[in-house]
Amino acid sequence: NIKTFQSLELKEKYVFNKVLFLLFLIYFCTPKISFISIGNFDIRLLDFVSILIAMVVFTELRVPRNLFILFSSAFIIQLSIGFYFSGIMTFLFIFRLIQYLLLGYGFFLLMTSKYRSSFLIFFLFIQFIICLFQYLLIIPNYDPGRGILYSQEFSGSFGTPAEFSYFLISLVSIFMGLKF
Repeated sequence: NIKTFQSLELKEKYVFNKVLFLLFLIYFCTPKISFISIGNFDIRLLDFVSILIAMVVFTELRVPRNLFILFSSAFIIQLSIGFYFSGIMTFLFIFRLIQYLLLGYGFFLLMTSKYRSSFLIFFLFIQFIICLFQYLLIIPNYDPGRGILYSQEFSGSFGTPAEFSYFLISLVSIFMGLKF
C-alpha cells in the first residue's frame, strides 16, 4: 500500500510539473495582447493563462498561519488605500498583484522541478525564433504601450527589448542560484 501511494504521489507530481511547464511556456512566449481596456487596466489573453496557472498552484499552496495573517493585513491595507485613491478600479489592481504573486510561486515550483532545464531550452528556442523573425521583419514587435512596431529591434514575446533583457537576466540569476 505504501509503494502504491508513493507511486501515485509521484505520478501526480509529474502531471503537476508538466502542466506548469506547458502553461509557463504559453505565458512567457505569448505577446501581451490586450482584449479589453478598462481605464488604465488591460485584460489580456495572458490573464486567462495566469488564472489556469493559479488554479494549478492553489493545489500545492501551503501558507503558514503567520504569513497568511501578514498577507491578509497587507491586502486589507492595500485595498483601503487603493479604494480611497482609485475607487472600484482597485479590485482590478489587487487582482493583478495576487496574480503576479501566484505566478511567482508557480514559477518557483517549476524551477525547483526536473523541468527547469527543459523550460530553459524550449523558452530560449522559441524566443530565438521570434527574435529572428522580428529582426528579419517577418513579424512585428508588439508592445501594449507602443502598439505594433516593425523594426529590426527585437524583443521576443516581450513588449520591449529592455523587458526581454530583464527577464533573461532574471533567468540567469535563478539558474545560478540553483547551481545549474
